[in-house]
Amino acid sequence: MTCGPPGGGSQRATVRCTPRRDGRWAALPEHVRTPAQSLGRHAVGCEGTHGAFPKCNLTCTPCYHSADANKVRIDGQHTVREIEAQMAYLEERRGPYAHAQLIGGEVSMLPPDDHAAALQTMRAHGRSPMSMTHGDFDPEYLRALVTDDAGGLRMDRVSFADHFDSLMRGRRGAVRPRSEAELNPFRERFVQMFRDLRVETGLRYYLAHNMTVTPANLDQVASSRPRTWATTFRWKESYTAVDVDAVWAQLETALGHQQGPRFYPCCGFQSAVRTPLRGGRGDGFRAGSANRRWAAF
Repeated sequence: MTCGPPGGGSQRATVRCTPRRDGRWAALPEHVRTPAQSLGRHAVGCEGTHGAFPKCNLTCTPCYHSADANKVRIDGQHTVREIEAQMAYLEERRGPYAHAQLIGGEVSMLPPDDHAAALQTMRAHGRSPMSMTHGDFDPEYLRALVTDDAGGLRMDRVSFADHFDSLMRGRRGAVRPRSEAELNPFRERFVQMFRDLRVETGLRYYLAHNMTVTPANLDQVASSRPRTWATTFRWKESYTAVDVDAVWAQLETALGHQQGPRFYPCCGFQSAVRTPLRGGRGDGFRAGSANRRWAAF
């Protein structure tokens, strides 16, 4: 992720972003100001909406939402107004361009027109949005999201992060999955929706896979056919039972070879690693390497 627009951006954008990066660096604890740290050097960090539409129609074992999440309004007037206010704040405080997550709650619970309006609002504030979803929606929803009344594309590119794991409850056809492998047909179905729509309309897309890894499913990571990974560590078991190296060992098993220097997230050394679901190996950055390449997230 860069602070300016893709492809290098304008000089004005770079100038406006530099003091914000410097301020982000100054705010970091001294012990994390390492040569491999991205925050405050290459970017101010990833962004996301907060509390605008927390409603969800699945129940997940490690869910972090409050018991009142499903009582919050998610109609378009409310949602777009809240996102407009949040994006205006982020543009003012963090600069004219950033990658930002449209996250709830479940984004497909927004009517397609409201979902599209939210994405367009984010773009109007210089944000490149990624919709965060559990992926349990139909091709008709995706079509309604990206096309206008005449059937043409109202947005030529979308980004989604789909969250699939065996700790989720209520998915159609897999209400209470017993393994990660059981969810592979659902992962494949999700990706196929985008492939089909690309053939039909020319829609471009970027997809990332997201899952929660806990001691309960760590040994199943390799069985879920990973192409891209964003791992989140939230669970009720011992916090010492899983570390990032244990997760990477599972990924390397699934990919059939060791990855060499470990790739870390563009948002800092936390808990997410993403590369494209399609198009082969994605960009990341190697910790400690003088030749860093940054993920398009």
